[in-house]
Amino acid sequence: MQQTFQTNNNNIGNQNCNQNQNSLQNEHPQYNQNSIINNRLAPCAYPSRSKNGKYELKILSQPEDQHRARYLTEGSRGSIKDKSGHGYPIVKLCGYTRQPIKIQCFIGHDKIIGVPHLFYQASKIAGKNSTACLVKKMDGTSIIMMDAIPSNNMEVVVDCIGILKVSFSIVS
Repeated sequence: MQQTFQTNNNNIGNQNCNQNQNSLQNEHPQYNQNSIINNRLAPCAYPSRSKNGKYELKILSQPEDQHRARYLTEGSRGSIKDKSGHGYPIVKLCGYTRQPIKIQCFIGHDKIIGVPHLFYQASKIAGKNSTACLVKKMDGTSIIMMDAIPSNNMEVVVDCIGILKVSFSIVS
């Protein structure tokens, strides 16, 4: 599974995404730019960082490689930790500080970059001090939205996302 982070703000939009898609296709042949979800959600999805001209979304602290997904009937496993196992993933938007923006996160396919996974969904994990977030369903994919704000140096601690395993009977 791949955790995919991206920005969603009309002010920074997709100015250079079409140019970047050609280079992305060359770097990652498995990237499917014709996917509906790619055109709506992740036109500039990269494995660990995205560039859009002068804006760059960096993953400062990578998520752990393995996180046990839970079924809806199980209790929460907690949010995804970072690779050290002691903290949480951190993303930062570089080159933009004018106003707060939304960072969107969904659980991506492990073979096709920028495409949501069919059997895993992002789930909101609530905690006393966890990052405020909203959940939105788009084309059957759970999207967790968090704010990157200038007063936090446009950094977001992703401590509010778990992974939910969707049973085959629900998908089909």
